[in-house]
Amino acid sequence: MFKGVIFALLAVLLVCSPLIACDPTVFSITVKVTGMGRVTTDPAGIYCSNTDPDPSHTESCSRNFDASEEVATEVTFTNEPATGWRLVSSTDVPDNFELGKKYVLEFVFGPLADGDGGDGDEPANMVITDLSVAPHVVGPGVPVTIVVTVQNTGQLSGDKQIVLSIEGPTEDTRTEDTRDVVALAGGDSATKSFTVSRDESGIYVVEVDGYGSTDQFEVVIA
Repeated sequence: MFKGVIFALLAVLLVCSPLIACDPTVFSITVKVTGMGRVTTDPAGIYCSNTDPDPSHTESCSRNFDASEEVATEVTFTNEPATGWRLVSSTDVPDNFELGKKYVLEFVFGPLADGDGGDGDEPANMVITDLSVAPHVVGPGVPVTIVVTVQNTGQLSGDKQIVLSIEGPTEDTRTEDTRDVVALAGGDSATKSFTVSRDESGIYVVEVDGYGSTDQFEVVIA
């Protein structure tokens, strides 16, 4: 009996993870809303509204969708910016959600800038064009500089929330997202710098909004 309990616990640990739901008959969706606006789903179940204009404030809403519901694995999302706001960026929504998995979708709203909505003007399109990390090898506690380059390829002004994530060698060294906002006029580009340091030895992978994943630095204890 004791061995059976151990095997059951091991099975849960192997199946459950941040990306895999414990119940293979459901899929879990978490919606994160930054800026003033709301996101709803069809079928109903998620109504995520943010009324705080602070770009560092994010509302998070979650729901499990059961395979027994008549929804198959398709969920439609509707975003509604508050008056004077617009959708700046959002996570690509899968055509179909897989049972047994967890999904996190982010929607970022920003205030309308002067001149937005002009006839014939291309809307703002904020893209990350470069990510640099220096130095690549440091001692414990030594600062590392991460520089992100953002370009607005559209004609209208816009802003983008920069989400920096650092994945360390162990669970204890994985950091939560660091966020900042870059505002640019049409055609402009700018850089945003982050300074970080780590005490534990190992390799740390740097990623910004999905850009990177191969950029890293290593902490070496002499």
